Amino acid sequence: MSTEGAFRGKVILITGASSGIGEELAEQLARHGALLTLCARRAEVLARLAERIADASGSRPLVTECDVTRDGDLERAVSDSVRQRGKLDIVFANAGFGVAVTLLSPGFIESNIRRVDNRGRLHADAPEPLPPWLVVSRRIAARQILRAVAGRRREAIITGHGRLLVAMERFAPWIMRSVGRRMAARGGGYRSEPV
Repeated sequence: MSTEGAFRGKVILITGASSGIGEELAEQLARHGALLTLCARRAEVLARLAERIADASGSRPLVTECDVTRDGDLERAVSDSVRQRGKLDIVFANAGFGVAVTLLSPGFIESNIRRVDNRGRLHADAPEPLPPWLVVSRRIAARQILRAVAGRRREAIITGHGRLLVAMERFAPWIMRSVGRRMAARGGGYRSEPV
C-alpha cells in the first residue's frame, strides 16, 4: 500500500522522537506533510531535530519534553498538541521503556453503535440487529478489559464469539470477508442514505 498522501495534514505525536525509529519516523512523516509533535526526555536533541525538519519541510514540529514513565507528561504532550493543532490523528507510542500494550478484541458488546447512522445520528428506536444472546453487557466487558490491562496481557478476546471471529480472521480470512459482504448487503447495522 502506498503512503503517498496518507499522512498529509495529519496531526501526529511521536514519543521517543529524539533518536532511532522515532527520529526516522519524524523525518519521513515531515516529508509526507504531517504536522508533528515530537516528544522525548532530551529536549535539546528534540530542538535540533525540529530545526532540521523545519529547514527541510518548511513546517516546524511542536517539541515537548516528555518522560512517558512520569505521571502527567504524556497527558501534557497530548494536550499541548491538541491545543496547538486543534486535533490529534495518530500517535506513535515509540518509548523504549513503562509501556504495555494490550490488543483488545471485544466482539459484540452492548452499545448504541449499531443504531447510529453514517451521519452520527442516534436512532434509539431502531431494532438491535443482533440476537440478544450474542450481545455481552458493558459491565462484563469492561470488567474483563480492566483485568486484561491490569495483568499486562498482550491480547484479550473478551467474548466467546469474539474468540471464534478472531480465529476465523486469522486462519480463514476469506470466510470473514464473505460474511462481511453478506451482512453489508442485508444492512447489518443502521445506515442512512448515502452522503
